[in-house]
Amino acid sequence: MFKHKMTKRELDKMRKYLLSYFKDDPETPEDIQDLILRILRHDGYGLEEGIIGNKRDLIKYLRYTFPRFKKHRNGNPKDQSDGQILRQLNNLLREGVLTLHKHKRVNLVVRGKLWDSRVSQIRLLRTEMSTASLLSAILMGDDPSKRMKFIKDNGRFASLDF
Repeated sequence: MFKHKMTKRELDKMRKYLLSYFKDDPETPEDIQDLILRILRHDGYGLEEGIIGNKRDLIKYLRYTFPRFKKHRNGNPKDQSDGQILRQLNNLLREGVLTLHKHKRVNLVVRGKLWDSRVSQIRLLRTEMSTASLLSAILMGDDPSKRMKFIKDNGRFASLDF
């Protein structure tokens, strides 16, 4: 049996089609936390001596950079409200990924004990997943409606042998 090798153009079209299954998914708090950690790691914060900066400046910086990372967002890209960013930053502080260190009456945000383990667990965003990973997320994921929609859309191409 001859197997057709897909071209890059066909793969891109397939990825775009598979990503359309996830377009209405809301961002989870873990997605927002992962994005905060990605931004800090991408821009080099917290690499030397573990100091990131004071909390107020960090919130301003995150408010400025979140729209810049729209293409790296899961689900429908939308601007985060300041309350959501602050809430997830506080969750990272509560979990021990980041810690507050008081220095000369200024609260500095410093890498916490769990920084390395949490940064290594940052999940791939859907836009970074391979076509096979997207397909398995649809077919073996938690949402049966995506699975049902995929089977209805593509069931006619299956060849059944009884």
